[in-house]
Amino acid sequence: MADLKTNYKDDILDTSVNTKRKYSMITNADGTVSFEDVTAYSQNGDSFGAAAVNSINEAVNSAGKALGGLSFVMLTQEAYDALESKDSKTVYFTTA
Repeated sequence: MADLKTNYKDDILDTSVNTKRKYSMITNADGTVSFEDVTAYSQNGDSFGAAAVNSINEAVNSAGKALGGLSFVMLTQEAYDALESKDSKTVYFTTA
């Protein structure tokens, strides 16, 4: 499996031009309207959609199978500390 993308970027507004996103309203031939983003950006971000989520989930599922069916759980440090017992077949990840 190929490495998953790890360098996603967010849109960064060019605040010297605009402080909010801007859209142009376009009237379509069928009477509906569409909106086109006309915001000035100093950096264009990446798309993040179903394909990326599916790739991540496939990688996590494959890793779990490769490690003998271990489960992965992410929770806060407080929630981890509050667990009465830890499952030996679970890998716990904690967040602040």
